[in-house]
Amino acid sequence: MVFIPRMPRSYFLNFRSHCEDVKKKMFYGANRLIFENAKYLRNHVTNVEMIFWGRLKERFFNHKFRRQHPLSNYIADFYCHKLKLVVELDGSIHHIRDVQQRDKERETIIKSFGIHVIRFTNDDIKLRIESCLEIIESFIQGSTSRGGSLLPL
Repeated sequence: MVFIPRMPRSYFLNFRSHCEDVKKKMFYGANRLIFENAKYLRNHVTNVEMIFWGRLKERFFNHKFRRQHPLSNYIADFYCHKLKLVVELDGSIHHIRDVQQRDKERETIIKSFGIHVIRFTNDDIKLRIESCLEIIESFIQGSTSRGGSLLPL
């Protein structure tokens, strides 16, 4: 029989508080509706997202990327909190001028959190997925060579 010491109640309260702080920092104040929309998007994945997600997990297995991750009032296609990196995949709707303007505004706000944003089109993923993964790898290598400082490239 192994004796496991009883943890003081304060340990659990501190741990719970720590977890809540991490959630606030990781999600930048996203509300319940954003979380619901993110869940819907995770359950309704496009073929391009599915292909990219598989390759992303395979190539960068030591970095935890999240799919359809809530960030404030937005949902990032792919997000790695440790790297402060968002990867966005843009379909044909992103060729529309109004959508491009909203993308710029959204990206500006996300960058204000100290998060770097890399964008690829669906055609980039379909035709040049290795090049896309190399761009992400270059960002990761650059971030570690800067001693963990994750300044934009």
